[in-house]
Amino acid sequence: MISREKVVKCLRELEPDVAILQEVGGPEALAAIQRQLEHHGHPMPWIHCQHGVDTNLFLGILSRHPIVQTNEYSGLEYLHAGRVMKMQRGVMHCGIGSGNRTRLHVLNVHLKSRREVFFGDEQLMREQEALLVRSTINQILKENPNAQLVLGGDFNDSPGSRVLKILRGHGAKSLTDPELAEQNGDHKYHGRDVRWTVFFQPEQAYNRFDYLLLSNSLKSRINRTLSGVHACQDWGIASDHRPVFVTLDWDNP
Repeated sequence: MISREKVVKCLRELEPDVAILQEVGGPEALAAIQRQLEHHGHPMPWIHCQHGVDTNLFLGILSRHPIVQTNEYSGLEYLHAGRVMKMQRGVMHCGIGSGNRTRLHVLNVHLKSRREVFFGDEQLMREQEALLVRSTINQILKENPNAQLVLGGDFNDSPGSRVLKILRGHGAKSLTDPELAEQNGDHKYHGRDVRWTVFFQPEQAYNRFDYLLLSNSLKSRINRTLSGVHACQDWGIASDHRPVFVTLDWDNP
């Protein structure tokens, strides 16, 4: 049983300016998290919630700064095994800024799970969803090559997968993976970074499925000392995934 209180506890420890969430129960559940954060002294007054074809699992965003733009890509389709398929959770795109000016583009996605389905290949379905996300990113960067963009969420695939290669892209429109790790001191020793974000009990398997990918315009702003995988107490009660976080230094050029 997932505990909303533990979710709030993790967010309070991180004190984010912007939080993107997957598998939200709906607008009321997201609003309840917002109220609890405000009660504990961390108000995040701007909020947005979205569902796609899957009306049970929502995407959500909470922000301490104004959400000045929202685009809901919830009807995205692709062809798979001779039939038209819809991206289950869609793509959430929010612009964070002030007035009518977007300073930071935030994309929130939850790609096809690794659960096998009878009507298709889950890996190929996830790759097709990644292509739809990549098309959205390309459009944003085509309109503004210097756009500051963060893509985050549960990608349900490993760093070396084709899904991640699609999402990262290449050239001027590529995204950077800061390869976030626990802040436990192990980074001092080569090869000891702890980067897993999800633990699958039946197989006793640790995997990295959760990411924050950043546009080239944000690379110089990443504060690696204050970024990582958050090893909060009782994380498994808050979610079956551990949160990842990145700090951006806006004072940098």
